[in-house]
Order: sequence, then structure tokens, then C-alpha cells
Amino acid sequence: MSTTASNSGGSRVESAPFVEWSKYNENRWRYEGDPKSASESDIYNPDAQNATTIRYDINYRDDPEKRRKYKRLSEYNSGLKNGPKWTNDEYNTYLVNQHLIRALASQVGLNPRYKREAERLFLRFDLQKFGTDAATVAFCTCVAVVKNSEENDRKCHPCVPDKKMDPEFRRVASAEDYRKGELISLYNKVTQAKDKYWG
Repeated sequence: MSTTASNSGGSRVESAPFVEWSKYNENRWRYEGDPKSASESDIYNPDAQNATTIRYDINYRDDPEKRRKYKRLSEYNSGLKNGPKWTNDEYNTYLVNQHLIRALASQVGLNPRYKREAERLFLRFDLQKFGTDAATVAFCTCVAVVKNSEENDRKCHPCVPDKKMDPEFRRVASAEDYRKGELISLYNKVTQAKDKYWG
């Protein structure tokens, strides 16, 4: 490109082509990457990417009014509630089930890897299809994870006599008053037909 002086004292580019705007095609300027930014969560779903945690249970232990206020704000922030009346029941159920399997896995003494495996398996189940309470299904899920592991020699299968059963599993089973027949049935469902019970 070369420039030449014009009569007005300025300069113009000689080789610049004339652009006829009537033939302008917008698609030729299309952005070739991620055209949309990551969408924000809508009002009905919690924001899973939210990194803010409001620790009302620790910071405001002595002030009940502030504790109530910051608990409410924490529930709004996490997506558990949206106002005084609306609650996200699906998310609440997920949290309750997550806490249940974590607590039970800790009670029977699972190591961190088995805890993660039991949690992953348990949270995939549609618990209504089992026809019993979630705690019994969680217990059988922990039994299945331990029983199916190759390097673990803990005896926890429901058919094992009480005297030979692992003491931690026996303690939880007797404290919760689980019936042996129900445990055997649920154990078989969890291990053999788990695809049928996934949500």
C-alpha cells in the first residue's frame, strides 16, 4: 500500500478497496470459538460452581439473631432456598442422602477411597425403588463396597454369622436393628441388579 497526498493536505490509502455494504455478509464475521459464555444457573437449580461458604454455625454461635440471618443467607447462596417459602427439595434430598452415606461409611470404618466409592454408588440410586428406608440401603451399599474389594478381608456379608462378622458392621447393624432377611435382599439388589435401581 502506498499513500499519496491529497488536495486537502491529508493523505489517503490508494490500494484500499471500496467496501460495498449492500453485499455485507454477517456470517463471514462469525466468532469461531465458544460463542456463548458459560450460562448462569437458573432460579430453580443451585449454583454448583459457587465457592462462597457462609460459616454461620461457627462465626455466630453466641448470637442467635445473627445466626438465623446468616443461615438464611447461606441457604439462599447455596441454592437451597429462594425466599421464605420456596425450597429446592431435590437439592435438599441430595444433601441429606450425601450426609447419610458419609456418616454411615464413617461409622463402619471405611477408608477414604471406599467412602468415595460408596457415596458415588449410593447417590446414583433412586431410593424409592427399593421400598425401604435410605439408611438400610446405605448400610448395604457399604457392605457391597467392602465385600467387592479385593484387598479387604473384613467379613461383613449379611449371611455371615454374628460371631464372625466385622465388629463395626455388627455394631451398626444391631444398633439400627436391621433384619437379616431384609439385609440379604437389599444386598443382592445393590450388587446384582443395581442398574435397575439407578435414578
